[in-house]
Amino acid sequence: MDPQHYWRALLKSWPLVVVLALVGGGAGYAYAQTQPDSFRATSSVFVSATEGSDPNELLQGSSYTQNLVQSYTRLATSSVVLEPVIQQMGLDVTPTQLARQITAENPLNTVIIDVAVVDGDAQRAADVANAVTISLSRQARALSPENTAGNSTLSVAPIAEATPPTSPISPNRRLIALSGLAIGTVLGIALALLRSVVDTRLRTARDVEDLHLVPLLGSVTRRNRGVLALSDEPQGAAADDFRRIRAQLQFADVDRATRTIAVSSVAADEREGGRRSPSTSRWPSPSGASRCSWWTPTCVAADSPSSPPSRTRSA
Repeated sequence: MDPQHYWRALLKSWPLVVVLALVGGGAGYAYAQTQPDSFRATSSVFVSATEGSDPNELLQGSSYTQNLVQSYTRLATSSVVLEPVIQQMGLDVTPTQLARQITAENPLNTVIIDVAVVDGDAQRAADVANAVTISLSRQARALSPENTAGNSTLSVAPIAEATPPTSPISPNRRLIALSGLAIGTVLGIALALLRSVVDTRLRTARDVEDLHLVPLLGSVTRRNRGVLALSDEPQGAAADDFRRIRAQLQFADVDRATRTIAVSSVAADEREGGRRSPSTSRWPSPSGASRCSWWTPTCVAADSPSSPPSRTRSA
C-alpha cells in the first residue's frame, strides 16, 4: 500500500484514534492521581584534614581527604550511621529500608558529600537528612586515624542544613498523562492501519481502483430497496449512473459488439444461490446483447434483442 492509502485509512478511522487517545490520556491521569507525592531534602557535609601547617602537609592532607571521601560517601547509607538516626527519630523502619530513601553523592573534585532523602512527608525528609549528616560526621571522626594526641586527623562538619521542600519531585502527573495520551494515540493508529490491511471489503469506487486489476466502468448511487431506477425514477441520479455505465459498456470493445453481460455479487453465499433475485428491472444492453437486473446478482443473457432471454446466475 502506498502512503496515500495509509493516510486515507487514518482519516476513515479518526474516531477510533481520538477515542483511544482520550482513553489513554484519561487512564494516565487517573493513574497519576493515585500515586503519592514524594519530597526530596538535601544536606551537605565538608571533609577536611585537621593537621598541616606548611604547604606540603596541606597538599598531602588534601589528597588524603579526597581518597577517603568516596568511602565516607558509602558510609552515609550504612547501618552504623542509620541506626542512631532511627533511634533518635523513632522511625518504624530498618536500616536497609531507610537506606533505600537516601542517596549520598560526592561532586567531582570536591570534598563535599551531599546527602539526599526522599520521603512522602516534606518535614520528615528534611529532618532525616539533617540527622544523617550529623550521624555521618560522628562516625567518620570515630573511624578516622588519630594523631599522637588521640585526636581525629579528619574533620567532617555539616555545611548545609536541609529545609522542607515546597513542591514534590514525583510523580510527574503531566508527563504520565501525556504518556497515556501518546500510547492511546499510537494504539489507535496501529489499529486503524491493521483494520485497513485486514478488511478486504470494497466499500468505495476508490477501493476498486486501488486494486489495479480491471478498469472501473462506474458506480450507482444508493437508493431505497425495491425502487427501480430507470422505470420509477428515470430522471434520478441512479438512472444517470446506469446510463453512464451503459455508455462505458457500449465502447468497451470497438472491434466487436458485446454479446453477454454478467452481473455477479461479491458475496460467496449469494453467488451460490443464497438469495433469490427478482426478474424485474431489465433493460437492453449495448448493441442489443443482453438484458440484466442491475440491482441484483442476476444476469439475463440473450443472443440478440429479439431472442427470448435466458436467465443465468453468475458463479
